Order: sequence, then C-alpha cells, then structure tokens
Amino acid sequence: MGRIGVSAQLTASHRDLIMSEGLHEHTWTFWAWFPAKPFRDLRSQRQALITILEPYQGKELPAEMWAGEDMAEMFAKVLCNCIGVSVERPGFRAEIML
Repeated sequence: MGRIGVSAQLTASHRDLIMSEGLHEHTWTFWAWFPAKPFRDLRSQRQALITILEPYQGKELPAEMWAGEDMAEMFAKVLCNCIGVSVERPGFRAEIML
C-alpha cells in the first residue's frame, strides 16, 4: 500500500530526560502519512498538522513530549485518516505507523 504525506515544522524547546541536558531548542520536521488511495487533496491535512503543532511553537514542550517517538505517536492519534507520523531533526528520525 502506498502512502502520501504532508509536512510542517515545529521549533520548540525541551529537556532530554535521559541525558540530563538542560533546556534547549530544536526545529523538527513532522511528516503526517495518509493512504495513497483514494485520491485526496492534502491541503486540509497539512493545515490540520499545522494547527496541532501551533500551540507548541516557540514554547517549552511538556515532559511527556520530550522524545520524537512520543511526539509522533501523539500527533498520529489525533490526525483524521492518518496512518503514521515521522519526526526529523538533523541526524535523527522517529516514525510511528498506526
């Protein structure tokens, strides 16, 4: 089964709960994946992704969102018809497929 996706970026700060790094900032690129068929206009899905990221822009993320895997799973569960979410920053990637 093929998939198609939309992306948006989130710039926020977090604390690494394992390495005891202090508060620091990253810019993550999120990809939300959807079934390739039936055909769909993805503009509304992209807007939905932007909308769920917006409350976190420029803020400190809550502890339960400290890792990419946690963020990917959380956002994948709230996007309609989403089959998975990937989150990337330079050198790192996490992906959750539902």
